[in-house]
Amino acid sequence: MAPSEDLSVQRYSRRPETVATDRGDGPPVVLCHGTLMDRTMFDPQLDALADDYRVVAYDTRARTDRYDESYDLADDCVALMDAKGISLAQLRKKAEM
Repeated sequence: MAPSEDLSVQRYSRRPETVATDRGDGPPVVLCHGTLMDRTMFDPQLDALADDYRVVAYDTRARTDRYDESYDLADDCVALMDAKGISLAQLRKKAEM
């Protein structure tokens, strides 16, 4: 990924420990929550999957900051994966109903 000028995207690449919980070893699984939630909603999944997978749950930008302009959550996910050394992962998302 090319370096981004967006400071929020840079947070995912430079300080991933501030926005993500990373547990286990094995094939990576990245967990992304819905707008009204945060990464702690995945604590049961982290516990259940960490024996067989590397599980990364992260807080999305919509949860952690306010923004006046549009942005792409995929940029944040890619920056986080790059910072964690993950080139390929299963991505799972939970949205509010």
